[in-house]
Amino acid sequence: MEQQPGPVLQLQIDRTGQIHVPYGHLTTRSSLPLKIVNPLNGCQDFSLLFRLRGTPQARQHPLLATLIDEQIRWQLGIQENGSWFWEARQGESAYSYHPTPARQPILDEEWHQLACCFSARRAEIWLYYDGLNVAIYHLNALPNLTSAEYLLIGDEHQALEYELSFYARMLGAEELAAPRHQPPICGDTLHVMTFNIWNGGRETGEEQGVARTIELIQQANADIITIQETYGSGPRIAEALGYYFYLRSRNLSIMSRYPILSTVPVFDPFFSGCARIALRPDLSLHCLNIWLHYLPDYLGDIKAGRSFTVQQFLAGENQHRFPEITQILRTAHGLPEPILISGDFNSGSHLDWIDTTAPQHGGHVLPWPVSKAMEQAGFRDSYREIHPDPLAEPGYTWSPIAPADPHDRIDYIYYRNTTQRGATLQPLASRVIESHPERYPSDHGAVLTTFRIIDGDA
Repeated sequence: MEQQPGPVLQLQIDRTGQIHVPYGHLTTRSSLPLKIVNPLNGCQDFSLLFRLRGTPQARQHPLLATLIDEQIRWQLGIQENGSWFWEARQGESAYSYHPTPARQPILDEEWHQLACCFSARRAEIWLYYDGLNVAIYHLNALPNLTSAEYLLIGDEHQALEYELSFYARMLGAEELAAPRHQPPICGDTLHVMTFNIWNGGRETGEEQGVARTIELIQQANADIITIQETYGSGPRIAEALGYYFYLRSRNLSIMSRYPILSTVPVFDPFFSGCARIALRPDLSLHCLNIWLHYLPDYLGDIKAGRSFTVQQFLAGENQHRFPEITQILRTAHGLPEPILISGDFNSGSHLDWIDTTAPQHGGHVLPWPVSKAMEQAGFRDSYREIHPDPLAEPGYTWSPIAPADPHDRIDYIYYRNTTQRGATLQPLASRVIESHPERYPSDHGAVLTTFRIIDGDA
């Protein structure tokens, strides 16, 4: 195996703020806070590895910040609650990760490891706690994180001891893995949920709405969740679940009980994201999360009594949604299977808008281009496969909070199996979740499908 390059810089800092490993002009008498020229400036990839131990007195302690024109671009440190944080900002674009001490304690007098691994080519940062990948952020709104001129390390109120290593490459998960974290292994069933949580789940309460969103996911026992309208609530939800977390954009995120091995760039980050998830050591799948454009508003036309022809309808679908799904399916075509594509499609299905359901759809029978494109690409609609009669079981997901308005099923979980020998997915059950004992937190119903995993030699 080829030897990987070691760190370009290592520092050891004791609880008095003294630096014990010289670097350049620094001596053992150098102390914090310390401002140095960024040794990673210009690198395409980098990793920062912290090994640290601290006391409760280290709360709200900065560990490292990058400076451009004396302004902090991104930083990592200790929160008031005793866990850690990572933040990045430029202009109006901001990203943050603030875990809880219940899951990720730092100030418990034990040694812990933090790592930030960045790829400029993929515009991604992978965050690790004690060898566990806790978050992946796609930083499409930020430039290269290595462009900072200077680094600011620590502050004068030192209550930590730590070792800090800088690498001019992305460390692999296997280099950071810790024996204490053994990834869970999927059995013979897989529970998949898609959920548009409505402005981060906060529309029905800044705290209560997000809490109810978490409760619904937990009660569903979902293993993989594709979330739309994440809008800042993703880290909190993933932390409460204890799940792996991939933030593709402020809109889309993927959460998984099982490890996320890699990500796949697909179309526009606001509309689509893809993660490869390891269900077992010998079995993985690709999961795509999508959100298609909300216009044209066909249900609004029906509600207002505005008539339209099939030709006018198709012309409208060709403006946004059909071109978007076409781009997404181009990426999906080249992926190994099994594949899940789920999300808020903002469109109906040709399986639903048929003769028998025309009275429920303003008298229309429509050949929905998006659902037909999914079918032609080999994807199966898991809900409609379990519930084949759209009149008896419409499965409406829009909208549980507007009973007097026209309804439709616009949120889907599609799947496609391999044509070659290998494990396959078989839907066992599928349902729409649209109620909560106190107050339902979203304007979309969530969809939950349970799959059976059939081994290739079964």
